[in-house]
Amino acid sequence: MLEFNQLRARLKRAWKEASVAGRNLPLTLTSFGVLTCVELFTAGGIVQTTTETVAIFGYNVSLAMLEVGLSYGCGILSILGSSSVAELRSDPRPDQRRRAGAARLVSTLLMVVPIVFFTNALALQNQRAARAEYVASEAYGVHQQMVRDMSLDSTVRLEAAANLERAAEVKTVRIDDSWFGALFAAIFVYGTLGWSNTALHRPRPETAWEAKERARDRKRRMERERRELRHKERQAEERALQKGGAKVFDLLSHLRAG
Repeated sequence: MLEFNQLRARLKRAWKEASVAGRNLPLTLTSFGVLTCVELFTAGGIVQTTTETVAIFGYNVSLAMLEVGLSYGCGILSILGSSSVAELRSDPRPDQRRRAGAARLVSTLLMVVPIVFFTNALALQNQRAARAEYVASEAYGVHQQMVRDMSLDSTVRLEAAANLERAAEVKTVRIDDSWFGALFAAIFVYGTLGWSNTALHRPRPETAWEAKERARDRKRRMERERRELRHKERQAEERALQKGGAKVFDLLSHLRAG
């Protein structure tokens, strides 16, 4: 019976430790799942635009795969950094809490890399869709006829030729309105993903020693505030006495002069 109670106590303690260690596991797995879906979309855009290879130690390596790894790796580090920010903020040690700002800065800088790649991939798809829609429209044929019609004014023909540039094959992404719209979408997706890992992060339960230290810090802070308050009250009383003494002195001088 004693051995059974000891085994049950050990299992209970192990379950508690596992629960504490894996308290943020659902959030982390969900974040990695969302990140993977976004990065797969990014990888599709990278593969379509980057076709070059480079020789490294005698092996031909695709630059597209290197860009995919760079984007995905920076995204993972950024998510882990966002979780570290929440963990550092909840740490009872002041020196560790001060590291939260640096961790947030590093996490944000790492997020810039996947944001740029995702922006280019999304803008590329939008620009190619816009080209296909234009080529399939009646306006495309009308513009072709206007360019070949020599009876039209040169200004009209130039405008038609400018419109025909939209039918050019999109091999690389262009910086236009669709690109900035894709940039806004990328900032929203990655920013929300990183922020959720900080806002939804469950802090580690407070230990008994940390609770005692927090109570001691609170007591010392209250005592320091009370000392400062008493010091200010004494200074106010001294200033009041000095002002009162000066008034009495002025009154006596006036009476003597009279």
